[in-house]
Amino acid sequence: MTVYIQKEIKLRFKTHDTTRYRPISGITSSTPTFLNMPIVQPGSKVLVSGANGFIAIWVVRTLLEKGYVVHGTVRSQEKGNHLKTVFKEYGDKLKLFIVEDITKACC
Repeated sequence: MTVYIQKEIKLRFKTHDTTRYRPISGITSSTPTFLNMPIVQPGSKVLVSGANGFIAIWVVRTLLEKGYVVHGTVRSQEKGNHLKTVFKEYGDKLKLFIVEDITKACC
């Protein structure tokens, strides 16, 4: 499903039939919701889930370079230690939380 923003700033989605459009139900505002969201300022806390992942590690790096405080989740202490080593120059700007596999039975 492809979302289009037309000249009148009405949101519509393209159906499988490429010649017909129909409005997305429930949207009444003339301004898209994402334009009303506040901007997160540098120095703010940002959560990166799976912070040791291939893409996430670049996101963490970019956020730290821009001055954000990054809270990251990892699956194990070893993975957390690796990230702490890689980003040791940022000190307390990177805080890691271990979230073990939630699908495992705990008891």
